[in-house]
Amino acid sequence: MHARAKAAEDDYDKLRAAHRRTPEAALHAEVARLRAGRAELEASVQRATAEKNKALLEREECRAHAHRDDRGAAGARRACARAWWLCAGDGARKNRALLERGERCAHAHRLARALRRSREKIAGAARAELESLRVEYLAREQRFVLDGDRGELRDIKRELEELRHVSIIQEAGEALAQAAQQQQQQQQRAAAGGAAEASSEAPPWEQLSAAAGGYDDGQGGDSGGGSGDGGGSDAEELKRLVGWREDLQLAGGYDEEHPVMAQLTRRIQLLRHGARPPGGGGGGAAG
Repeated sequence: MHARAKAAEDDYDKLRAAHRRTPEAALHAEVARLRAGRAELEASVQRATAEKNKALLEREECRAHAHRDDRGAAGARRACARAWWLCAGDGARKNRALLERGERCAHAHRLARALRRSREKIAGAARAELESLRVEYLAREQRFVLDGDRGELRDIKRELEELRHVSIIQEAGEALAQAAQQQQQQQQRAAAGGAAEASSEAPPWEQLSAAAGGYDDGQGGDSGGGSGDGGGSDAEELKRLVGWREDLQLAGGYDEEHPVMAQLTRRIQLLRHGARPPGGGGGGAAG
């Protein structure tokens, strides 16, 4: 019982590991990562909004304070004027105190204006940062959409390639079946014409060569009379078979030992041998 439970746990671990390697699991992980990034961006936007609101509140407070400072500055100017007016009757010490008070009021007013400018600058920087965060978020979202479109295009292209491979295989199979049918018909005609003995002595693949190209592996001189009529068709058949073999090699998944590739190679060699018989056969035909 313990061994079965352990085996079940091992199978479950293997299943989980295999599931993690699937494209669906990778997509789920990517979606989770993008959602986490989106949450971080939203938090940043919220923080920037809070800072913006705080800066606006501080600006309003600064305006109110500046308004009060303006009223204080007006009072200070009036106090200075009064001090100058009282300067003629009072002593120099009282006059100096009034002047210092007016200078302090003017300095406080300048400080208030500087504080207002600095707060406005901070608020502008916060707005610019918020805008940059918004633009970055939109750019990331757009990149995510474009990556999804590229993935769909790759899937469509892969499906088209698979359909093209299937059509090439079907076309090659139909052509081989048609060639075999033509071979049987030509063998029957040859048997009816008195060439049954020569056809029965040759192997099947040599019979296929003789039927398709008008030549036989060991009887190039005897069949030379029919080669003049089928030379054009043999060249077209050879060109078509070579094209099919190149398409299958480019498609991938078909090596030289595959039955379809082996059959195509044999037929190409037979057609080439039939189109260019060896020297001995040519001499026999000439004799």
